[in-house]
Order: sequence, then structure tokens, then C-alpha cells
Amino acid sequence: MTITAGESRYGMPWAREDYERLADVLPETEDAFEIGVRIGRPPTALAERCRAMLPARERHIPGCMVLNRLHRLMQEEDFDWESAMREPEIKAPVTVVEEHHTGWKGLETADKVAALDALIAHREHLAPDEWKRVREALDEPGIDEALARRRIDRLVRQGWARNDAHYSTMFRLQYEAFDGDDDRVAFILNAHEPAPEPNPWFGSDDGDWRY
Repeated sequence: MTITAGESRYGMPWAREDYERLADVLPETEDAFEIGVRIGRPPTALAERCRAMLPARERHIPGCMVLNRLHRLMQEEDFDWESAMREPEIKAPVTVVEEHHTGWKGLETADKVAALDALIAHREHLAPDEWKRVREALDEPGIDEALARRRIDRLVRQGWARNDAHYSTMFRLQYEAFDGDDDRVAFILNAHEPAPEPNPWFGSDDGDWRY
């Protein structure tokens, strides 16, 4: 089949006459290459221009379906593409999802950390299944780090040097909360605290050990 090329409009702004040419050709074909040749426009420019000629309620369809849909509409006698182009865009409704949690999930991180700190300090009074839930809570993102920082800050407020508070917290958490897992505790503290000076004899000036 011979395709008659139209006047080249490559690179020129789209005008009413371009849409009129589209409207003349579209009832006959949905082939992007043929349409492009006949109206003098690159085939790659057609999908979005044709989308603007669809009714507003149909402009959301994928680009690969636009030419086919407009081709079918153009074959309907009562379809008015000019009226369709004047239809305002339909704004998608904005959906806001709010989540409200109760119980443990409803607590702020600071409240969770305070509760866990108290439970760890009284671990000997917890049943095995209760301690299991404490350990699961400690595995929530950021909880173990916040607990370490809380304990360090508390010791500093009591007059400890931060270096000593750092080591004391590390040793206590290692055995009180993480069953001797020193790698985990060291990672937690060193990730968010300046690395302390080596000082295994952390304690007061009178030589008392602080554990």
C-alpha cells in the first residue's frame, strides 16, 4: 500500500490544523507510522497528542492503547473530539491512610525503651515466655541503640565520665539483655557513640569498680 506523505511538520509547535489532520486520518487507521507519514509528524509524538483528544475519563489509559481507543472512537458518528479536548482533567482523589495502634505498637520509641530498661533490670522476675517477648522487642529497629544511649546518658547525669559510662553500659547490656553477645553490644555502642579511649579500669577516682 502506498502512503501519501503529508507536509512535514517536524519540530513545529502543534496547532489546530495538526489535530484536524489527526481527526481525518484516525478513522481509517491506528498505525502510528502511517499516521505520522500522512500528517507529517514523527510517530513517537502521536500517543500523547491523541491522549488529549480522548474524553477526560479515558485519558488515564496506557500509551500503547491510546491510538487504538481513539481510532475506535473516531469511527463513531456521535464522537466529537473537539468537545472531548475541552473537557477538564479529572483529578484523582487523594487518599490519606492513618494508622492507629494500641498496646505495644501504639507506644512511642522512648516509652518502649523506658519499659524495656525496667524489665531488663528485673529480668529475674520474668517468666521465660515474658523474657522472649522482651528479646523480640529489642530486635525492633533502633530499640537496642536507643536503650544503650539511654543508659549511657543516665550514667553521665550521675557524674560518670562518658568513657566510663560507655564501657559500663556495654558490659551490663552484654549480660543483662543479650546473653553474653559482646559483638552485638559493641556494634550498637560504636555505631552511634564516638569510640571511647581504651580504659579497662573504668571507675571512680578512689578505685571502686562500676559495673
